[in-house]
Amino acid sequence: MHHSLARRFGLQMPFYGWYIATPAAAILYCVVLGFPGGTQSVVGSAIWAHYYGREGLGAIQGPAAMVMIAASALAPLPLAALQSAFDEYQIGLLIFAAVPLLCAALLTAFRQTPTTS
Repeated sequence: MHHSLARRFGLQMPFYGWYIATPAAAILYCVVLGFPGGTQSVVGSAIWAHYYGREGLGAIQGPAAMVMIAASALAPLPLAALQSAFDEYQIGLLIFAAVPLLCAALLTAFRQTPTTS
């Protein structure tokens, strides 16, 4: 595809600093982004059903979805405040990157061993 046509119709997609201008690269880009999303959707649903049972799944997924949506809406605010305070995004992004590590450490520290009856 001619590069000016691709630019005109917005067919060049940024991907880690380089642009995708060929159909094969665009297909690869879609697969690379689509596979984890599709996997998360299927595996996530199976995990919810496994841990909470299918009977009460809606009762727990509804409030959980509300919390996730609220967190998604509010998450940019602390990042914006950190950017204003330090005049760069790097510190805020490093703090946000540390949150999953902290959660994993807390889960490991407070993990309960299963008891058999």
